[in-house]
Amino acid sequence: MSINRRFISKFADNLLGSTIAISMMVISVLPSVANAEKQISIYTDKQLVLDQSVNLRQQAIRVSLSAVLIRVTGNTQVVSQSAIQQALSSPSAYLRQYRYAKTDEVITIAGASRPAQQLWLEFSPSAIEQLLKNAQLPIWSDIRPEILLWVATDDQGRRIVGAGSSPVQKIKRLAQARGVPLALPSLDLIDRRALTPARLWARDEVSIENASARYGADGVLAGRIEVVSASTWRASFILQYNQRSHYFVAESENTTSLLQNIVNQMTQVLAQANAVVIDDNLALPSMLIAVDNVTRFATYAHIIDRFSELSAVSYVMLQEVNRSYLLVSVRYQGKQDRLLSQLEGLENFEAISVSEFVTAHSQRKPPTVNAANHIVIDDNDESASNEDVDSALETELKSTFPIINTAFMWLEFP
Repeated sequence: MSINRRFISKFADNLLGSTIAISMMVISVLPSVANAEKQISIYTDKQLVLDQSVNLRQQAIRVSLSAVLIRVTGNTQVVSQSAIQQALSSPSAYLRQYRYAKTDEVITIAGASRPAQQLWLEFSPSAIEQLLKNAQLPIWSDIRPEILLWVATDDQGRRIVGAGSSPVQKIKRLAQARGVPLALPSLDLIDRRALTPARLWARDEVSIENASARYGADGVLAGRIEVVSASTWRASFILQYNQRSHYFVAESENTTSLLQNIVNQMTQVLAQANAVVIDDNLALPSMLIAVDNVTRFATYAHIIDRFSELSAVSYVMLQEVNRSYLLVSVRYQGKQDRLLSQLEGLENFEAISVSEFVTAHSQRKPPTVNAANHIVIDDNDESASNEDVDSALETELKSTFPIINTAFMWLEFP
């Protein structure tokens, strides 16, 4: 016979001696970096121009505004939207400031090289975000996931190439234009033992993941570049991000367009996971998080700070403080999977099941079994079948706690 337990809806004393329910304590969150994510500049751009004429400057502003809009949305097709086309007809309306600088670079026209000047432009974040909000287009914040890059080539036999190689430099430059920060492995003895050229060439997921773990990046882009014919290059890459693997393949007659294709595919995946359409008339989604084993005020403050620093979180609302746990509601931007991934990456947090948390914090009354093998559920010796008790248990659990979306165990510092 299975034994059921009846849970009584009663909380233990909280940190101050009685349960405190706080519904109006809101902690505002400013953008900050969590885990390996980087805060980058997404509203600035540079263009080479021949001189400081108004016509050339206006052309450069339009080109740069297009680049910034693609970077902020993560979508190369955004410039085809009618609202964006209208904005591009008056690009100076979104410009905050600009300046010229000397450069050693040249502009080649009809085979002739002419000295260039560098035009640096900064656009207004608020104006651009309002444009995208009005057009109901996604906005990807300036907190971006850092991606670790592994590249193998076969130009001198199959080998893993580093920062000084042309392919790696091109990928970094193209990713920077899209607003994706890349990190590079050291390629030291530890790396070479963990990931051989053959394993990288095969895009061996386990080997790539194990070799990358020491760097703590948010994701990994790894793959190979090869010559498949006299005029064709092929790139085959894997992106490991948010506990999923995405495969990219591209072919081209030149390496720049080849690698641009790979970077575009990578950026599309990242933007879909992180960019969000913001509607000022709609509330951001929320999640109720339970954190067990919170026995000290210092721990409580530390946990609230860690939640507040997550880039997916807009603000934190403390729901309940108890002697041994917290209930915290967070409002977040983007997809729930992104928030869960960031929560699971926090140090000293161990995911537990919600039912495990509820069981631990509901007071138990040991069941009594009568002669008919029924469980006694009240002091008058009335009894019910296991099925009846299961139904009553489910109802009582719902009344004991609000709907908790996810739960964690706080692991005390050693």
